[in-house]
Amino acid sequence: MGDIVEHWYAVLCIPNGEDKADTNLRREGYATFYPRNRKRFRRKRPHSTITKVVTEDKPLFPGYIFFGVKADQGLFAAKEADGVAAIVSFGQAPLKIPHKIMDKIMARTDANGIAEFIDEVAKLQGRGEFKEGARMAFADDSPFSKFIAVIKQDFGKEVSVWLEEIGEGREIRVAPELLKSL
Repeated sequence: MGDIVEHWYAVLCIPNGEDKADTNLRREGYATFYPRNRKRFRRKRPHSTITKVVTEDKPLFPGYIFFGVKADQGLFAAKEADGVAAIVSFGQAPLKIPHKIMDKIMARTDANGIAEFIDEVAKLQGRGEFKEGARMAFADDSPFSKFIAVIKQDFGKEVSVWLEEIGEGREIRVAPELLKSL
């Protein structure tokens, strides 16, 4: 009977302290639930044109995680755990989160607490890569719809292009969805 969570609560974490709070609450013997979204994307290295594929987990509820209290536990150790700023309260009393609500949130996640996997790399790969020197038109709903662009470099989330019709020409970066074939 001591292993069954009797009540669920939420803690407000210190800034960017969700991982630390999760680890320390577990260390104190609490059950924790830390739902996250997993995102895979390309990150440009500083001062370079090289990109690398990165996968990061971001909190579904930034700044908060849930913890369960068993019948034989109190809340003192949770309040004092590293990474925890405060237990979410209503008035003076810690706010108990109903099991029904926790069950609904947990049902949205996998066994690792991941609610959604967002793969921006696959989305970008599906569109094809813009080749340097290729001539493109802008989409009809773009503010540059009357201009022709020459591709300079494809960065993934944005494309560097040279606008031919602006006097001497000008380099700008635009979202790939603003470009179309001539």
